[in-house]
Amino acid sequence: LVFGGSDVACALEDPTRGEPVLEWVWEDQFKPTLKAAGESGSLAILGTGTVATAVSFRYDDEFHEDTRDSKRMSKDLSAIGSQLGSGAPGIAIAAVQIIWDQGNGLQHARALALTSASHISIALAVQRERPNKKARIAFPSGHTSSAFATATSLAYSYGWPVGSPAFAAAGIVMGSKWADNQHWLSDTVAGAFLGLYWARASHLSEKYRSAVGTADGSKTGGVRVIPLPLDGGGYVGFDWDI
Repeated sequence: LVFGGSDVACALEDPTRGEPVLEWVWEDQFKPTLKAAGESGSLAILGTGTVATAVSFRYDDEFHEDTRDSKRMSKDLSAIGSQLGSGAPGIAIAAVQIIWDQGNGLQHARALALTSASHISIALAVQRERPNKKARIAFPSGHTSSAFATATSLAYSYGWPVGSPAFAAAGIVMGSKWADNQHWLSDTVAGAFLGLYWARASHLSEKYRSAVGTADGSKTGGVRVIPLPLDGGGYVGFDWDI
């Protein structure tokens, strides 16, 4: 992964450029990100995360016994980790970015939104019980996924001087989930890769965003019918572009 820097300046302006808000959210923000999420590098991260999660699943019980009930992390530090991964710090950072560095702020916000939507959907579908038996929403870890989405987004936007402490904080969030007896090892591994996956897709969405509109700024998409005359008949093709 290669992370680049960014020029930061106050950029509090209307990002929709006069478009209807819902249309802008889909066409300019989420659609290009979903396109980037399907490219080969993004799918490689998703595949690597799937394998890593499957491997870590085999060690869930052993790892849980070794880390549960603050055996490896103090209660004070785990409390800090729980707060850092609650989602509020990431949202606050993205809000400040949108004011002072709008492009990177929107990139961060997209990553958080898609990470949260994915985490909630998967957790409700899988219904895995937490180690403390208090709920069936263990997989994947939402705190971990949000923390890694923020860390990855910041690293892409501002380079490793900012990304390194952000990833250190994400590691504390991950560890706090073990110490607090709330998540299995595989829950947090899956959460980390989920956040990384969407943050990368959000970062790469710019190259797909430039292809969304035509030269005159109008939007493209939908179903296109392509007739092709042939000797003795013809061929009609259909091209569908989200």
